[in-house]
Amino acid sequence: MPKKGKFKIGICDDHTEEVDNIIELIKTYPKFSEADICVYKPHEIIFDLEEDFFNCDIIIMDIYYDNIEFNGIDVAHIINEKYPHSGIVFVSDYIVYAERVYETKHSYFIQKKNMKFFLERALQKCTIQAAAEKNKQVMEIYTNRIKHFVSISDIYYIEKRDRHAVFHTVSGEMNSIKSLKQILKSDESEKLCKIHESYIINLEQIRRIENKSVMLKDGTTLPVTYSFHHDFREKYARYHSRLL
Repeated sequence: MPKKGKFKIGICDDHTEEVDNIIELIKTYPKFSEADICVYKPHEIIFDLEEDFFNCDIIIMDIYYDNIEFNGIDVAHIINEKYPHSGIVFVSDYIVYAERVYETKHSYFIQKKNMKFFLERALQKCTIQAAAEKNKQVMEIYTNRIKHFVSISDIYYIEKRDRHAVFHTVSGEMNSIKSLKQILKSDESEKLCKIHESYIINLEQIRRIENKSVMLKDGTTLPVTYSFHHDFREKYARYHSRLL
């Protein structure tokens, strides 16, 4: 049984000797010696990600897997989408992958032969980035049976379509199974404000306010109806005063 600690660190590698080497290194780092360590085979981590069992703060991941149709970069894309606050450290001796890792959000790329020199530094960087991420407000968005985490700062506005909501974000549209009413009821963010029966906007994304409309930073112009006008102006004034 792993020791319970402040961090949960996952290791995904198809070579047992490499996993053992990483574990022994982690045990020598004071900040991480008590970490809860979870070891994955490549197909096991895919299963945990698909079933929403994955809960690692940091994942140390090999890139190339023998006789498997996917690689660590493919896995990282899934982690980025579903668990954006999890830090990723790539470890590989295949330099050919060094450029491709930048297609993903990750903290470090280490050649396996240099792990003893850089692994502790990589883990430290993950914790610093995680602390910064935790200060950002995050919203859970459910699309069918899949849960996504999106920074509220990345949301332009939320639109009512039939009984459901569509999130317009910096990464594109996301269809939610929740209604606008359910979103407002569960959300405590000072940044989100309803301006119309069909629209919730992110106050942080406002470029310009007109008499009966707002323009957002993506260029979208949305109407502010009379019944929401007073509350919108008050909430925006409170939000803006906190920035001064």
